[in-house]
Amino acid sequence: MKNRDIIVLDFEFNHVLDPEIKPAICNEIIEIGAVKLDEKLNVCDRFNTYIKPVHNTITPIITSITGITDDAVADSPLFAEAMKLFAEWSGNAPRFYTWSDTDKSVLD
Repeated sequence: MKNRDIIVLDFEFNHVLDPEIKPAICNEIIEIGAVKLDEKLNVCDRFNTYIKPVHNTITPIITSITGITDDAVADSPLFAEAMKLFAEWSGNAPRFYTWSDTDKSVLD
């Protein structure tokens, strides 16, 4: 039987302030949150991880919006490891939905 799971995904971002990096990267992913739904749209699993930023500390505006602090991400995996964990968790789900167009543009 084919996997018919659906993943609903939400990223949280932190601003990149370094002017040498910013033209290429405006935001850095600092959290991946997702739920896995079965074909009847029942939540069957959840995934969440913070990601340790490498281009900036967590900006005050991001902390005020998300509640994420430097202390919260201090021992978190780096982006590549976090994405590996997410890929293993999501398996071969054929459909991904995102919380916003910004999240979707990161996947494209």
